[in-house]
Amino acid sequence: MIVASLDRRKGGRAMHRRAAVVFVLAALVLLMPSCRKLSALAPTTGESLVALPLASTNSIPPEWGTLVSVTSASAYPPLVQLWLQDRDGTLRMLVLDLSTARFVNAKLIPRR
Repeated sequence: MIVASLDRRKGGRAMHRRAAVVFVLAALVLLMPSCRKLSALAPTTGESLVALPLASTNSIPPEWGTLVSVTSASAYPPLVQLWLQDRDGTLRMLVLDLSTARFVNAKLIPRR
C-alpha cells in the first residue's frame, strides 16, 4: 500500500512537469508572431554625442546641472558614468575613473 502511494506521487510529479512543459511551449508558440525584426536606425546628420573639454578633472561646473543617475559597465570596473541634466533638459555624461578619482572625459547630449 505504501509503495502504491509513492508510485502515485511520482506519476503526479511527472504529470505536473509535462503540463508545465506543454504550457511553456504553447506560450512560446503564441508569442512568436509578436517578435519582429527591428528596423534599421536612420542615419544621423552628424554626431549625436559631442565631446566636451574638461576644464578640471576633479570638479563639475555648476551650470552642468544636477546629478540624475550613476551607471557602470561590468567590462570597465574602475569607470562609472555620471549623468547630469541642466535646466534646459540637456544631458551631460562624465566618465569618472575610480582608481584615480579623476574625470577622464565628458559628452554632451543636446536636447532637440
